[in-house]
Amino acid sequence: MFSRQSYNTSGNVYGYYKVYLLIFNTLKPYKHSELDLSIGKIKLTHSLYRAPTRVLCLHGWLDNRASFLPMMPYLQDIEYVAIDIIGHGESAHRDVNSLNHYINYVRDIKLILDALDWDQCHLLGHSMGG
Repeated sequence: MFSRQSYNTSGNVYGYYKVYLLIFNTLKPYKHSELDLSIGKIKLTHSLYRAPTRVLCLHGWLDNRASFLPMMPYLQDIEYVAIDIIGHGESAHRDVNSLNHYINYVRDIKLILDALDWDQCHLLGHSMGG
């Protein structure tokens, strides 16, 4: 049985993120992958099937896609993609000379939707992702 004590995170937030991935990798049919875009590599977690209802999950500032993992078992009959927004989680970081401004994230989302070949979708987000 998995216990919190059996996985040493040393107080590291990224360590807790790995614990989320360890636990939820066994629960539901989804997989982790990445998109290689002009802005860098974007890590994502997505359902394994296509569905008429598509949802792009956008996390908050200084968060990552793992915040959506607990709800993924309940997203039946929905094609979902949860991303690590550029500069967060396991995704690439922006160039040191570029700005982390919300308008850049809008452009990034457009690039991601184009790469997914999604003409439209629902957005599920909180904080910055909302």
